[in-house]
Amino acid sequence: NILKALKRGNVVLQKMSSFLQIKQGKTVLSLKIIEGLNLPSFPQKDDKSSIKFSGEVLKDAFSKIAVAIDANSPKYEITGGLISISNDGVKFVSTDTKRLIFVEESGSFENIEELEMILPKTAIIEIPKLFGGNIEFFYDSDSLVIESEELYFYTRLINGKYPNWKRIV
Repeated sequence: NILKALKRGNVVLQKMSSFLQIKQGKTVLSLKIIEGLNLPSFPQKDDKSSIKFSGEVLKDAFSKIAVAIDANSPKYEITGGLISISNDGVKFVSTDTKRLIFVEESGSFENIEELEMILPKTAIIEIPKLFGGNIEFFYDSDSLVIESEELYFYTRLINGKYPNWKRIV
């Protein structure tokens, strides 16, 4: 919203104690800032397992499953979307308890144990906006790091057991 208020031309940035003051002409805006030392450390990908994906496949699947994710559900596990990976391909699943969306993509994931991860809805919405081409997932039981040639993205995974979607499908 702050960037939308600014026009083309000179912008003056000034740090004032715990605020960043942005000035342009008669417009004066302030943003609260915090020290970088107080932020959590960004996770490293070195100790995580990895899988490669096509950004176009993710974009298509995530756009389909995002509509059936209930962000306000009391059952925390269904506030995200499930990615289920096995030797025969990858399945993307979401439900809001009234409808179930299931997208299956064939692929070759050899020598991989069956893996399921629940991504938060915000990550499912943002990942297709940021990534295209080939991307790589680095994951463990708590977090997911996504890397392409230009970007590095991190999200925490939702812990819990997703509803038994296989029985329905």
